Amino acid sequence: MHLFLRFFSLAAAAVVMADSPVTSHGEFDDLSALGRNPAAVTSLYSSNDETTVAPWGSVSLTRQVTAVDSPSAVAPVDVTLKPTDSSNFVLTKSHASIEAVTPTPRTHDETGVDVPHPQSFTATADDVAYVNVPYVELADSAAAPGTVPPADFTVAFIGDQGSSSDGLAVLALIQSEGADMVLHQGDLDYENNPTAWDQRINDVLGSDFPYFASIGNHDTSAWTGYQQKLVDRLARIPEATCTGDLGVKSSCGYQGLFFILSGVGTKGVDHEAYIRNELTQTAARWRICPWHKNQRKMQIGGQNDRTRWGVYEACREGGAIIATAHEHSYSRTKTLISMQSQTVDPDWPHPQRVRVARGASFVFVSGLAGKSVRDQERCLPSEAPYGCNGEWASIYASQQGATHGALFCTFNVGAQADKARCYFKDIGGVVADEFTITNLVDRKLQ
Repeated sequence: MHLFLRFFSLAAAAVVMADSPVTSHGEFDDLSALGRNPAAVTSLYSSNDETTVAPWGSVSLTRQVTAVDSPSAVAPVDVTLKPTDSSNFVLTKSHASIEAVTPTPRTHDETGVDVPHPQSFTATADDVAYVNVPYVELADSAAAPGTVPPADFTVAFIGDQGSSSDGLAVLALIQSEGADMVLHQGDLDYENNPTAWDQRINDVLGSDFPYFASIGNHDTSAWTGYQQKLVDRLARIPEATCTGDLGVKSSCGYQGLFFILSGVGTKGVDHEAYIRNELTQTAARWRICPWHKNQRKMQIGGQNDRTRWGVYEACREGGAIIATAHEHSYSRTKTLISMQSQTVDPDWPHPQRVRVARGASFVFVSGLAGKSVRDQERCLPSEAPYGCNGEWASIYASQQGATHGALFCTFNVGAQADKARCYFKDIGGVVADEFTITNLVDRKLQ
């Protein structure tokens, strides 16, 4: 399995630490500039077998290093580096020594102007951090194999937040409920103001609170800024490991949870293949697929098909919970064994008891983080049992008197590694939905 690193952002989207000295080979135009600013090096490619990759040239494995925080991730260390004047990211070295510098003579072009030639170097480092990694394929999960969250670890799921007082009230609710982490499924503030959005989170939850987000359609024009805030926050959470294009096509591990932050339907391509690959490789018990948009039949409002069914089925087949937003209401399915046909699991039909297994999962839409409250347009009546195929376990929209809130799920509840308890609570104190999850991801449906 290759470890492929492609760079574009300005800060650390992922950090992989080596646990022993490593050697890297590279090029630079100016040794003194490299000493002043190690971030002047860019365009890193690593491989665990001998290959040639344009435009960076040939690379080959010299040593394989196991990451400290991710025992299953391996980082080949013989790399080719080429600097660019416009770059301000890529490789950070700790306790590194530059040696074996091979100077090359300067030549002149036809006009007599000096033409600098890159110099080669060998850097030996006690610790190496690969920084700004928007896309990484790992041999295994970002979560350590077999890990589970700490007992009674609570995640708040929100989407479609906005910048109103209701949005602030939802953040305050998250704090008062004692959540340990937030997964935000897109549409962050509707104002294209990443700094103000991030500051609101800092003011209520703190600057180092574990807060992860997927891109929403209202985030695209300022996404670079939002992503940078998320990257900066990630750097302040040493226990978290994310690989890939953060919030668009990325996999994260935190406190035993494994989650794939996807921009499906909004940004990026080949999401289904990426999700299938990541879920195949992870050994984490609890897996979550958070993204923003929906298929029409996977929400109860007026949204149309936006993602196609492949990503839903990939997550179901991989035993992952599917967390979405986009529609400004709350809705949750029963356990389904087909997303496209909305087939309720005949062995787990109860609306308040769901399971996740390889082949069975459920979907929820938590889009009441502060922007607005919409009505139920599909699967009427507005009281259970609902219409359509009987797939909906809970609906909380304007007809049900909904207001803004969040879904809270407590994993490893009561120190039971295969159990979670969830509830949707609004800022008025109403608990609109309660259910339990049984994790059978070690089993595959026959």
